[in-house]
Amino acid sequence: MQQVSAKTIVWAITLAAASAAMPAFAQEITRFSSLADQGRASVKPLSQEQAFPYLVSMAGEKGLKVTWQPAAEHYLYKRAFKFTYHPSEDATALVLPFKLKDGLAKNDEFFGAVEVYYDQVDITLDLPQKPSANGFVVIEYQGCADWGFCYPPQSESFRF
Repeated sequence: MQQVSAKTIVWAITLAAASAAMPAFAQEITRFSSLADQGRASVKPLSQEQAFPYLVSMAGEKGLKVTWQPAAEHYLYKRAFKFTYHPSEDATALVLPFKLKDGLAKNDEFFGAVEVYYDQVDITLDLPQKPSANGFVVIEYQGCADWGFCYPPQSESFRF
């Protein structure tokens, strides 16, 4: 009777485990190839303006409405919205409160459990006073694409 070395046993176990994993590995290769065939493996990000276009309009004498329409397969983070009113260049800034409809719960690869918006987002802001000609609002937001590209936080000014 022949004796089998420990090295041979370890090698046989490793070979058996690798053989068992091959179908799952082959399935992943096929999935990746399928994504590449669909053009997703070489997707290029849209510009910020194309991914998250928005419109700002006055809503009465002391109101401001901001509307986003994210591009397909793009979403905005609820936690990233912030609006700051500046009555003039040198005046103290005021953070504007706002309300949002409920978004969708998402387990995001960048930030974990978050609330996001894929569809149109409408936010109405109540200004503390009628805006002056040299006043402005700083609009902050951030979003990502489903395929794994996250845009940096944005901060843009809307002048009256």
